[in-house]
This record gives sequence, structure tokens and C-alpha cells, in this order.
Amino acid sequence: MRPRRRWWQAGAAALALAAAVAVATVEPLQAAAQSFLDLFHAQRLQPVTLDRSFLASLPRASGPEAFGRFSLTGGGRQLAATPAEAESLLGGRTLYVLKVAGWQAAGGWEVTGPAEASLTLDRVKLEQYLRQAGWSDARLPQALDGATFTARVPAVAGSRWQGPGGLEVRLFQGAEPQLSAPAGLDPRLLEQLLLQAPNLPADLRRQLQALGDWRQVLPVPVPQGTVSRRASVRGALDALYLADPAGGGAGVLLWLEPGGDVLALAGHGLSEAQLAALAASVQAR
Repeated sequence: MRPRRRWWQAGAAALALAAAVAVATVEPLQAAAQSFLDLFHAQRLQPVTLDRSFLASLPRASGPEAFGRFSLTGGGRQLAATPAEAESLLGGRTLYVLKVAGWQAAGGWEVTGPAEASLTLDRVKLEQYLRQAGWSDARLPQALDGATFTARVPAVAGSRWQGPGGLEVRLFQGAEPQLSAPAGLDPRLLEQLLLQAPNLPADLRRQLQALGDWRQVLPVPVPQGTVSRRASVRGALDALYLADPAGGGAGVLLWLEPGGDVLALAGHGLSEAQLAALAASVQAR
């Protein structure tokens, strides 16, 4: 049976969504004077379960412009036929490959180019949205008006690997995001504001409070019902196993390399132990 495409996408999404959560919901951003600073030296992955009913209850925003001025540059996908070409598209970063007998790369490497997103907040617009979302007395600090937050997400590479018996896995690699905020802004302001929201579900509030040192934690948002547990990958700083109980054996193993790379191995019809054994064979080329 061929793997389900949505779980291939889930592996890549795990890399990108961690950055999205940091920008949109939980991470306080440390001040940076008109430059990008790599704020994260993640030592730990932390699943954050998203309450579908809560998300569905939020009013739909007309887009990022509903909160201020938004710009997005970069992205786009390119196909690399060789590892060397993929490394060039990754900005010179070393490519990771699967090195285990009986498994071969198939179809080349798909590289999603680096992206940069910038949001300059309009305090009045954001307060209006928060009131619509149930925070009736929302009052944001004046310091947030006109404050520009920028996120740079490095390129992500994905490859397909075929093994014995028609098995397939997808291997994704990315790097920690870079985030910046205006100099002088209280680095914990956004976190404090978020946790004060009166309609924030108690379980989500507890999860966010339990993140600990945000500079060393990479949040991984997961839908309700997803199996998530600590895993072990040889040489990794931390690892998580994610599985869809309704997905007929679809799973993702996500881990942090000591050098800052974030890797994901997604497969269908493979046990957690089988994914871990394959992950142990993943090496920098």
C-alpha cells in the first residue's frame, strides 16, 4: 500500500509549524536592533495539542492584514536531481541522507526555498479582533503599535526513499527559525498577553506555561487525537513520535540534531521502532 500523501506533508509541516507557533501564538521575541538574531538553540521538542473546537470558535480574520501590514517573500519549490544541487538550494547546508542497506533515494530532492515574513502590528486592529474573539476588555500596550516582528524560516528539503517490500519513507530537513522584534520591547510581553486571554482553554494555557525556557524549546503543534510521545534517535538532542490513530499506520519521527538541524522521517505501515531504526541511519552526506 502506498503511503498517504498527507503524512508526507505532515513531516514537512512539523518543521514549518513550529516556526508558525513561535510567531503567531506563544514565543516572546527577544529585542533585536534591525537585524536577525538566531534566538533559538533548541534542546527540546515540546508537543502542544491544539483544541479544534477552540480554533473553530475564533472569528475568521480577513488575512494577516487584519492585524497590520504584512509581507511575505521567498518560498517556492524547486526540484534538485542530485544531492549537490539540493545543497546549493539549501544555501550550502549539508544534506542528510538515509544510509541503510536496501533503501534508495527516488525522485530527487524537493527544496522549498527560504521564506521571510514580516508583520507590523496595528494595535487598534488587533484589539478589535481580540474583542471579537471574546476578550471584551482587550487593551494592548502602546509599545506594540507599529512594532515589526519578522521571521525567517530557512529552506526545507524533502526526499523520498524506497525500501524492501515496497516500503517508502520521506525524509525532511530544515533548520531553526530566526526571529526578530524591535529593540527595547519586553521579551516576555507577548507571552504574558497571550496567557491573560480570558477565553484561552485551560489545557492550552497549562501547556504554554509548561514550555519552560522558550529559548531552548521548539513547540510542535499537534491536532487533538494525535498520538505524541518522547522517542529516541541516536545522537539526537530530543525526538518525538507522532501518529494518526485513524491513519492506518501513518507516523512521523521528528528530532533535533546537535548542530541545529530539525529532521523528520515520515512513513506509512512502519512501526515506531522501524522508523527509529531508519532514523539512526540518517547521516550528513
